[in-house]
Amino acid sequence: MVGYTTLREITNGKVAVHATLGSPLWIRTVRRMLGPDGRRYTCDYWVNVDARGDIIGGKLHDAYYVNHDYKVPSVGGSPHSSYFHPDNALVQCDIVARVIKEISSRI
Repeated sequence: MVGYTTLREITNGKVAVHATLGSPLWIRTVRRMLGPDGRRYTCDYWVNVDARGDIIGGKLHDAYYVNHDYKVPSVGGSPHSSYFHPDNALVQCDIVARVIKEISSRI
């Protein structure tokens, strides 16, 4: 939520790629705080990453128009902190590489 709002402010309202890791946006209470209707607004490409077992993060494609919603393994001591765990780096790099490849093929 904070990241997307900040990106819009520093890019004159246009966000080319937005990535969420462990986002609580799937939780109805959080969605109500933002009042979104599921559109991406000024975001060209949205990718979400959800670690197995993360009770905070979750899939977003049911409530939002995300381009990709990835379920990744949980590593380390906590599923929510596994997005940034060194043992999960290869998984995250593969996701980023796929996004870059898809976006660059449109140019």
